[in-house]
Amino acid sequence: MLNSFFAASPSGKNRGNRDKTRLEQLRRLYLELRTAETQIALEYYGGGTLYSHTFSRIGPVLETHLADLIGLTTRPLGAAQARGFSDDYDYAISQVEGYIQALRAFTDPQIKSSTRSKWNAAIASYETTFRSILRLTGTRKDATSATILGYVNRPLWLEELLEENQ
Repeated sequence: MLNSFFAASPSGKNRGNRDKTRLEQLRRLYLELRTAETQIALEYYGGGTLYSHTFSRIGPVLETHLADLIGLTTRPLGAAQARGFSDDYDYAISQVEGYIQALRAFTDPQIKSSTRSKWNAAIASYETTFRSILRLTGTRKDATSATILGYVNRPLWLEELLEENQ
């Protein structure tokens, strides 16, 4: 039994290609999201290798997450819908939307007008990518969807940046 993320294709023989395509889309979107988040941090903190080096180290974490996700989608649990999964799904969306809203309202003098346009572009990229992940995930609030969004809700820098400036 597979869930809606890896929904069965009309003919079973195309299923593997479709699943692989969706997984590749998710991988690309996750990386785009982390790129946008890293760009936000770079615009605020002013560059440096800390952010770019951390970004390059997310590969193994991402691949482990994707491998776990594949395992989850091939078990009945991946399609399970329970209150906990629904709550996790909704919580992740509200948290990320909260990050976006807080970043848009962010008025720190450290962000000079020369970098404000880059800051705004990075936030727009982050939001666009997040919305693309939501579309790919769908509206089924199952274990797999909650897991996909849970990864999105584990930012590299956003919580730290926003907590520093409250």
